Amino acid sequence: MLFRLFLSAAFANAIGLGLGFITHLTLAYFLPIEEYGLYSFIFSICVMISLFAGFGFHASMQRIIPSLEISAPHKIKALIVKSRSLTALTATLCGLLVFSALYFFYFEKNALYLAIGGFSLAFFMSLTRLQVGIFKAFKKGTLGICYDTVFREALFLLLIWGAFLGGMIIIQAAQAIYAFAIILATLFVISIIQIRHLVPPHETASVTREDMRAWLKISLPMMVLIGTQMLLHRADIVMLGFMVDIENVGAYGFAAKISQAATIIFMAGTTIFSPRAAGYFQQTNLSALRGLYKKMQTLMMVGTIMICIALYFLYPLLLHFFDPAYGQGLMAFNILIAGYCLNATLGPSSYLMVMTRHEMTIMWVTFGALFLNVILNLILIPLYGITGAAIATAVSLNLRNGIGYFIFLTDKHLKEASR
Repeated sequence: MLFRLFLSAAFANAIGLGLGFITHLTLAYFLPIEEYGLYSFIFSICVMISLFAGFGFHASMQRIIPSLEISAPHKIKALIVKSRSLTALTATLCGLLVFSALYFFYFEKNALYLAIGGFSLAFFMSLTRLQVGIFKAFKKGTLGICYDTVFREALFLLLIWGAFLGGMIIIQAAQAIYAFAIILATLFVISIIQIRHLVPPHETASVTREDMRAWLKISLPMMVLIGTQMLLHRADIVMLGFMVDIENVGAYGFAAKISQAATIIFMAGTTIFSPRAAGYFQQTNLSALRGLYKKMQTLMMVGTIMICIALYFLYPLLLHFFDPAYGQGLMAFNILIAGYCLNATLGPSSYLMVMTRHEMTIMWVTFGALFLNVILNLILIPLYGITGAAIATAVSLNLRNGIGYFIFLTDKHLKEASR
């Protein structure tokens, strides 16, 4: 059963990432490398806003809803409504602040057009990310992955090629950003309808201050944790956007996107692992938790190594079909896939920490890894350019997961689960 669920999630994740790669390959083909670099920069900022918007409910849903299904199912609908309101509010405030600053101090041409498009993309990306978390909490992991990757990438790809066939080629970053924002807005509306059918048919209870405090006590550390974790993946592109020319950002963004194929198995595994690990821990079934972790660790390690080997040989061939300037990212690409490969051998240790009430511990570990990431970027980017950014990302990512795995092996509360 677990293996079938894993294959289902992995297949959906593979399709979504595959479509995402095709979409980015298409964008890289149509957009000048400078415009692709600008698109990658703005997209990375929108991703970071979406992770911090909503006080972390997009992540904590996978822990809160399974618990409420047992103890208070009548509060689930109120939780979802409150989380959407908070996400919309914080996404609006963060988006206005960030893109107003970029409008005045960073964008050089089409500044207002880019600022409005970036704000819209960040807003709907935040709400859609919350919906994905709700799907996963109801053990609809494959459907959540579809909303997170498959549906949006397929629609984006159709829109790009539809515009091309209609004689309207997307050649500016702003055009791509607006198109993506419209797609996410559409998916958000559709997902609301589907989630209504998942909520238990109980009379809705009002949410008390105690409820909100309890939920935020879980959500806020997870917001910081997941957001900081994503910064480990996105800080490089954002820092490159301020430290090197936009052409190099485009070359690195292309390499970083394709290298994410190495994470297909790992991310599919966490989708299955997280809610089940939380359930086993809630039941104090540490034996089942131990077995789940070992199975996932093995699947992640073997699958990721196989993908990394394939990518190592395929990426140089892929570069022949694009602007030669993208070849600047070859070394960075190899470093990134090596880092993802090593990371997968440790298993989902950081996710285990989150699902077993060790949010604060792994949060501080993640802070340390992010601090190291920023320092390494500041040192290595001036010395080695985009290759330095790749080294910083790979080192900090593995340091975080490695410390998380060490804590899992040695913490007295989890020691039984690691034998």
